[in-house]
Amino acid sequence: MELVCIGTITKPQALKGEFRVKPSLANIKLYKKINSVVVSNTEYQVEKVILRDVFVIFKLKGIDTCEQAENLRNIEIFAYLDNSIIPSVDYMDYMVNVNETTLGTIVDVNNYGATDIVSIVGKDNIMLPIIDGLIISVDRDKKVLYLNNDIFTQVAVYED
Repeated sequence: MELVCIGTITKPQALKGEFRVKPSLANIKLYKKINSVVVSNTEYQVEKVILRDVFVIFKLKGIDTCEQAENLRNIEIFAYLDNSIIPSVDYMDYMVNVNETTLGTIVDVNNYGATDIVSIVGKDNIMLPIIDGLIISVDRDKKVLYLNNDIFTQVAVYED
């Protein structure tokens, strides 16, 4: 397990201590599996997670007022995650592998609101949205992303 930054707290949500987080994990569904988080070197139990299109709402045990949530504004939030499932948006210089074939290296990562779009340079130039189910695994030591071939063939855009 590795302590990983999962986002940045942006602002309170409602009046009961809930707050919004700008996510830094590519697979937003992972947030539903998080049971505890670390904020400012303090560990909190997660009471509730609500997924939205571009942000995640958290409710933590012990953060019960809007004022308490406001004090967390612009602070990074961390969680312990299994190394094999840590998809981060920082894919720069990662190699991309589909069906044991290396396609190239990620040279650019952009976010246009819905999801990250990576640009891969290799034999072909490819643009690819990082969507749920696309990433099978990540080898952080070797800097390799292993992708699901079926999803890859549906979403890859080859550039001229």
